[in-house]
Order: sequence, then structure tokens, then C-alpha cells
Amino acid sequence: MRSKTLQLHQPKELRITQATPEQILEFLEAFRLLQSGKKKQPGKLISIKIDPELLHAFKLKAGQQGIPYQTKIKELMRNWL
Repeated sequence: MRSKTLQLHQPKELRITQATPEQILEFLEAFRLLQSGKKKQPGKLISIKIDPELLHAFKLKAGQQGIPYQTKIKELMRNWL
């Protein structure tokens, strides 16, 4: 069974202002667990299409900072939230 998630990337998405109190609490709890540093589950494998030139430049910049590019992507996602 798939868990319910609040998706904010589609044109007709459910915006946070339209979320129910239960959905907001679920989001905040997930964010709290993310910030707690305690991994409850293994990482989720995703697939995303990225312009090859953008990915190459991103990898180069991450490499210059001595950070694996996937680690940098996860860091940027956490900071964005």
C-alpha cells in the first residue's frame, strides 16, 4: 500500500494552504523525523531526467567542494524544506 504524500510539483497539486490539518501534521512529522538524524528507513531510489550539461556542471562544482553530487542534492533538498 502506498502512503499518502503531499505532492507540490504538479500543476493541479494540493497546495499547503489547501491541506487538511491532518496532512499538515503528517508533513511536519515527516520533516521532524528528517531533521532528527535518525534514519527510520533506507533511502528511496528515485529517477529524474536532468539536462546532461546541467548534471555535468553540478558534478564538477560538487567535486570542487569535495562533496559527492548526490549528497549535495540531498543537502539542497533539506535546506529548501
